[in-house]
Amino acid sequence: MIEIYGCFLTLIIGFITCFLFYQILIPRRGRRLTAWIVGAAGMSVCSLLLKPLVQSLPLWIYTAVMMFIMAVFLFLLYRIKIKEALLWSVLSCGIQAVTELMAVGLLFCIRRVNYEALYVLNELHVTATLFACIIEMFFIMLVLVIWKFRVQGKRRKNILLLITIPVYQLALLGCMFYMCSDFSREVLGAGMLIVLFSLLLDWLTAGLIDGQNLRAEMEEQVNRLNEERIKELEYCAQNSRYLEEVRLMRHDFSNQLQLVDALYAQGGKEEQIRELMDELKKRVNGAEK
Repeated sequence: MIEIYGCFLTLIIGFITCFLFYQILIPRRGRRLTAWIVGAAGMSVCSLLLKPLVQSLPLWIYTAVMMFIMAVFLFLLYRIKIKEALLWSVLSCGIQAVTELMAVGLLFCIRRVNYEALYVLNELHVTATLFACIIEMFFIMLVLVIWKFRVQGKRRKNILLLITIPVYQLALLGCMFYMCSDFSREVLGAGMLIVLFSLLLDWLTAGLIDGQNLRAEMEEQVNRLNEERIKELEYCAQNSRYLEEVRLMRHDFSNQLQLVDALYAQGGKEEQIRELMDELKKRVNGAEK
């Protein structure tokens, strides 16, 4: 039963690790959720297959191999270059390294064991993994907060909602630490439920905030389009008024030209004709101004 817990937690760790990429990066093909699932499943299977390296080879070799595998998955599933994939894999492995140190430290507070015993005693290893899952989700949510509000420049009013999630992760970690006076299967099962619930809450909360940000962006775009439409309507109204004035002016000019033609036909009306022409010139010059 403990071995099943360990394998299942390895899969959960893959989903937690790829959750950061799911929230930040853009998939190359298919939907972003598909890239998250495929990446998490692939990395979990590779981790299970390479676990014997931890016992036979130094830990840094296992870490380097997993870092390279993660970079390959990022390169294949997301629209990033191999250099960027390596940087993201280094960031993720750095989070996991700090997470493991903190998890081992918490476990030492409960029961003093040496580091090698964690990979020999299954109960200790599963408990440390549960601690690690909660701590890793805490760091990942912090990275998401920094990314969404510093890099992407999202709305500041949502930052308080995002900050409450890492704080909530710490509260869950305290509950898990309080329950671990022993390492019974019931305690491990409760810890597993805490990890699953926390991951689900992180996913739903991040999706909700992204939806709110998208809605706010769409509202801003609609307001901007409405302002442009109002300006266009004002411009059209001005053109309509101008065309109406031109039409009236043409009508007046036509009447005056008919009057000039009638005066010319009568003869001896040069002074009146000149006055009418001067008036037409003044009106034309005024309209041009």
